[in-house]
Amino acid sequence: MSDDVSMEQTQATPMDHLNAELKYRRQQGDRKGEAKALSGIAEHHWENSDATQALKYYRQSLKISKLIDDRQSEADALCDIGMVYHFGEDWQKAMRYYKQALIIHEDVDDKQGMAIVLGNMGLLSRIRGDHKNALKHLEHSLYINREIGDKDGIATGLGNIGMVYQDMGQPDKALGYLEQALKIDQEIPSKLGEAGDLGNIGLAYHAKGELDKALEYHQQALDINRSIMEKLGEASDLGNMGLVYQDKGDLDKALELINKAFDIDEHIDDRLGQATQLGSMGGVYLAKGELDKAFDCYQDAFDVYKHLGAKSKAESIRKQIETVKTKMRE
Repeated sequence: MSDDVSMEQTQATPMDHLNAELKYRRQQGDRKGEAKALSGIAEHHWENSDATQALKYYRQSLKISKLIDDRQSEADALCDIGMVYHFGEDWQKAMRYYKQALIIHEDVDDKQGMAIVLGNMGLLSRIRGDHKNALKHLEHSLYINREIGDKDGIATGLGNIGMVYQDMGQPDKALGYLEQALKIDQEIPSKLGEAGDLGNIGLAYHAKGELDKALEYHQQALDINRSIMEKLGEASDLGNMGLVYQDKGDLDKALELINKAFDIDEHIDDRLGQATQLGSMGGVYLAKGELDKAFDCYQDAFDVYKHLGAKSKAESIRKQIETVKTKMRE
């Protein structure tokens, strides 16, 4: 046997190690270890963007955890399944699994688990435009994270609460939370958190009409996201900068940036991001007087939001469609 063949046969992949661990746990009759190994395989598939296989193995892990009455592992599996549905944009299923996980975390007094699930529930509520429940869940999560001294959780919670207030049209209140979050993320340090905070602060200054300051913060966020290869954040920053340029009256620059953002969102298959950028494009085309293009962009955005169950966002876009139709009849 040649050295090349021998080397090829002896090289084990991460999945080989995970499957070997699963086989060993099963041979030992270690059901708890088996559930943990299945969860590890699920996580591997999830990290490699295979949601179908991730769900398959998380469900197997959940089934075993229930059989052996391992409540902690059961809650973790439920939360993981909810997370897959969350990022797969099946928000009703995600919320259902999060609620089941929360009940168990409360029963076993797992504070960190409670904080994570409540935070996820808050984010889901925000996406669906339910500000009241978003704040309720996020504030509860923040309270727990402060209680257990989880700085990363505190920063995330402050930032998320700030963005709910931003959605509610209260940029000054949002800034208060966002600046607290930024300070903590810089202390930790967390580059991903820092980039998110800077971008969100940019949004708040945009809402206040301080456009140059908004661009300054968005650019700082963009620089960090590019340095850490965070495509989701990069797309968001570019889209937000495009909206600032729109308000500055530079419509061509606005379209250029928003199209770049859309291309990234399309590449990473972020449908919510795509809908956001389509809505933004519609606004720029409307400002340019290109009504047919504006209508097409708004209609595409509406269809995506409706499919995702984002009722408040869909309704907002529907109103824009009616505005375009009215202008077309004039």
